[in-house]
Amino acid sequence: MTRRTLLFLLTVLCLCATSWAELNFTKEQLEKHIDKVMADKMAKHHTPGTVIAILKDGKLFFSKGYGFAEIEKKIPMSPEKTVFRLGSISKLLTATTLMTYYDEGKVDFHQLVKEHLPTVPLSKPYGDKLQVSHLLTHTSGFDARYMNVLGRTAAPFVPLSSYMHSYIPPLVRPPGEIIQYCNFGASLAGLLVEKLSGEPLSITAQKRVFTPLGMKKTQFYVGSGLEKDIARGYGWHKGKHHALSYAFVPITPAGGASSTALDMARLGELFLSKKEGKLLRLSTMQKMQKTQFSSHKEFAGMGYGFFQYNKNGLRLVGHGGGVLGFSSIFYLVPKDRFAYFISTNLSNAFAFLDDVEKDILNEYFPHKKTPRPEEKREVSQLKKYCGRYRGNRFPRSTCAKMLSIVLPVISEKRIALNSSGKLVMDSVKFYFFSRYATELHPIGENLFRRADGRGLVAFVLGHSDKVKYMAFSSSPVSVFDAVPWYDTQLVHAFLLFLFIILFMSGFGHIAWPWWKKREIELPKWASILQCSICFINLLIPALPLIAVFPM
Repeated sequence: MTRRTLLFLLTVLCLCATSWAELNFTKEQLEKHIDKVMADKMAKHHTPGTVIAILKDGKLFFSKGYGFAEIEKKIPMSPEKTVFRLGSISKLLTATTLMTYYDEGKVDFHQLVKEHLPTVPLSKPYGDKLQVSHLLTHTSGFDARYMNVLGRTAAPFVPLSSYMHSYIPPLVRPPGEIIQYCNFGASLAGLLVEKLSGEPLSITAQKRVFTPLGMKKTQFYVGSGLEKDIARGYGWHKGKHHALSYAFVPITPAGGASSTALDMARLGELFLSKKEGKLLRLSTMQKMQKTQFSSHKEFAGMGYGFFQYNKNGLRLVGHGGGVLGFSSIFYLVPKDRFAYFISTNLSNAFAFLDDVEKDILNEYFPHKKTPRPEEKREVSQLKKYCGRYRGNRFPRSTCAKMLSIVLPVISEKRIALNSSGKLVMDSVKFYFFSRYATELHPIGENLFRRADGRGLVAFVLGHSDKVKYMAFSSSPVSVFDAVPWYDTQLVHAFLLFLFIILFMSGFGHIAWPWWKKREIELPKWASILQCSICFINLLIPALPLIAVFPM
């Protein structure tokens, strides 16, 4: 045996030993550690209750509930009994259901959607190019929608096919060009399931996925006696928890499912299996977890229904989800057959979930980063990256575009050169001032390392060597469009301010004489025009805010 061969074998053994050592813990040791983490993080983030399920060696290893499912009644959290609303994790359940038809040869990834759903109004010219694969990888190109996606009651609910025919947005970019998080792609995948089965998605998923896996308390709607077990959702405001009303999700394939920690563990066991399953072929499950699209060749991307992440030197696949009053994450480490599901009954609790996840990964998968060396670039080479970039989950075809001024989900970043000739990225807040800034150091072609250690940034070029997109390694759906000056938040804010001034000026002409108890005679047509201007200028900025929650 040569020295080189011996060295190679020793290296492999060391790596394997490291991997085994990292997962060499008992249930008691894990529980002690998780108890400590939850006590710390729940207090820090004001979390009313949470559940966790951890899989080791592909099987459920540990599960536990902490805090309360309902504070007022002191109902404790239970990983087996407490039902949580999954939000966007529903998309993974929809994709899994659709993949059962792929295994039967009834649908193919590269088939055009219009071949299966010819009556759905897909806008030209991109509708003719939309494939099934685009629905499962967030690359469909649909415009973003924030209106008519939640309801206070079930009254607005209509069958999925009717809803999609009425509310499906236009396609605003070529399918397969770039990742843009989209609820309507997953909803179309759910509609495709209904077309193939002839039944509602809720029934088909129950027959093909939930029942075979023993997921007895998982549904695409809350019914059949599960209402009593669903946790109460809360928000944290002014130093105390506030119970939130139930928000109905008409696009159920994208966000309407509910489940328990133990049921989600059963789904994890399916996808960590190394054998042919009774639900899906092994090759199909591997295909779902494999990279199908990425914004950059060095970034984690999208599988079919799965998000991919690189954390602590690991490749993770899974999905996160949130809906009013609930936040959840579900991730697998396929190589080590390790997985975790964490859910809480607190709105927008991803900081809490991220803290818990980091602690688990750092404890059992410690990893030391080795930064890549910086490459030299001339200032003239860096100028093309300068400009403003807006999160691409942005409504372009409705009046909700004005929500970009107030919605935190639509952020804007600025890239500029500093006095040292380095690229600097900052987040724009209040339209003028930087909230946070960090230098970008070049490490490859159109690829930069953030000086703050929070991953990489890549620029995607279009025609004439101009930047079209900016993408982040931290999340496959963290993609920003390059925007011209006239389409920035600052310009939008100016227009909104102009509307308000026009309204106030018109309102002032009416209110001031009344307040002074004087009369100013105006022609009737002038009074009508004044009132109309007031009403229109009040309606324009208020309409998108009113329409987010349909009455």
